Amino acid sequence: MGSDTLIPCMFTVEEPPVDPKLFAVFWYFQGKEILNYNNIVTSNNPAFSIDTARALTGDASLSISGVRVSDGGIYNCSILYSPERKEKEVSLFVQAPPEITITGRLAVINKESILSSSITGFYPVDIDIKWFREGETLNNYTVSTPQKNQRGTFSVNTTVTIIPTEEDKTRTFSFRVQHESLSGPRYKYFPLEYKSIGKTNTMLICVAVGVTVSLILVSVAGIFVYRKCRMHRQTNKNNPSSDVKTLVIGSRPHVEEIIVSNQLPWSQKVKLECKISQYDNPHSLTVTWYKQERGDLQAVTLNPSEIYDIPDLRHEIQEDNTYSCTACLIISQSLSSEQPIEFICRVEHASLEQPIERRIEYVKELFIEVEEIIVQDKLFWNKTAKLQCKISRLYSEDLTVTWLKQESGNGRQETLYSHRNYQIPNIIYEKQPDGRYSCTACLDFTPSKGSEQRIEFICRVGHPSLELPIERRTGPLEVKDKHAQTVAEDTGMRPSESAKIPSAEKKTYGNAFNTGTRFPVRNIKKEVLEKSQKLTTENKYQIKTDHYTSSEV
Repeated sequence: MGSDTLIPCMFTVEEPPVDPKLFAVFWYFQGKEILNYNNIVTSNNPAFSIDTARALTGDASLSISGVRVSDGGIYNCSILYSPERKEKEVSLFVQAPPEITITGRLAVINKESILSSSITGFYPVDIDIKWFREGETLNNYTVSTPQKNQRGTFSVNTTVTIIPTEEDKTRTFSFRVQHESLSGPRYKYFPLEYKSIGKTNTMLICVAVGVTVSLILVSVAGIFVYRKCRMHRQTNKNNPSSDVKTLVIGSRPHVEEIIVSNQLPWSQKVKLECKISQYDNPHSLTVTWYKQERGDLQAVTLNPSEIYDIPDLRHEIQEDNTYSCTACLIISQSLSSEQPIEFICRVEHASLEQPIERRIEYVKELFIEVEEIIVQDKLFWNKTAKLQCKISRLYSEDLTVTWLKQESGNGRQETLYSHRNYQIPNIIYEKQPDGRYSCTACLDFTPSKGSEQRIEFICRVGHPSLELPIERRTGPLEVKDKHAQTVAEDTGMRPSESAKIPSAEKKTYGNAFNTGTRFPVRNIKKEVLEKSQKLTTENKYQIKTDHYTSSEV
């Protein structure tokens, strides 16, 4: 949702090119006209458009910018090429992934405590929510009734009640969301924050002696807690020569692993991202990027240059009054080193005794790998077959896969969609141990007699990382007749051997064994038998003539 999309509508004319004087396009949504093209494009919604130049070449696809929930439904494409008119129906399903925010994680040891989370911006409404403690399911939770907002998406709030123990101080709590817009479950991990119970307020005193700063925490209830503090230097208005020390309690930042958000070719841009969250006082946060080649003892500090772009940090305040940001490193041209390079994101903050580092190895294997199409051994008329194309080494789940077929001889290509004899299952991504993804693009098709013989199928893979799509081809496919296959098996013959007829003779008789094509056998049946008998002096083969029927071509 919110992105641009294209609703396909392809057509062909018997005698290209298209004559604009005879041509018009009409698009309907839920039965109501939303756009038409008859020399000029007319639409009452600027979000809808078509490419008029492509329309005259057979592509009248509808472009929708900034897709909203309300754009989901049934679209009809109507092509008028006077005097004929053809229509096609396409259903658009809109989804929006949920955003997860932990809104409450404050706990008291041995006291009933409530953790809370907000899930917003998802569509459709069905969503599955779970709470965990170190992987163990927490069942004492509630989920509010979904609320619909102005954009048409939904939000819910959820809470879970726990009684924390001392052991929970070292445990990780998590929250899981499953939704049909996600390729897999989405988790949010967090530690608990603890507060102490006393009869009076706790006093914080930060004492400065020379250059040594210590923190004394005094509580009337007799509870002592040590926390780090950071010193701000200000001028005392009453005594300008003295300094006033302001105490700031630090919240330790959480630093996630580095990811490759934009996987682009080695010679183009690559964007590394490291998300940082749950910290206070954003002015005390500093991030430095380094690179270290294999074999080097020291890492090299990276500064903005023609090769490296380091955008400024943008701190965003969260509902719990902590901050989050994403540190980015953009590699804008080819690196000369042939060795793998390790990039390092070092995070420093006033609450940290030591910097936090995250590393990622960047190698030329960032290229997407698209394997050859797997075709099953035997294809038969009117029997469903499957083509598979495995794709791997993905850092993001934003592939576009298009299946096409190309006719033998004229080279004309046709884009395939899920309809009648063709079914294209949704792509399911699988996360690999190295953090990258793999998937398998599939095409299920049922060859119809006379239409799929010697057809070549193409799997075209597109990705933001690719300047041009990657294509894999099956080569021309040969479809067999299941009935002729059975005949050959009954006689002990392999269909591909065609009764071992020499190649010169196979030109005349091969179709009887390989394709199941029907042709006049009235005059050649005897000749086939005579030639076959010469090859089978030991009577290992028999030709059952009663399985063949005569027909005129």
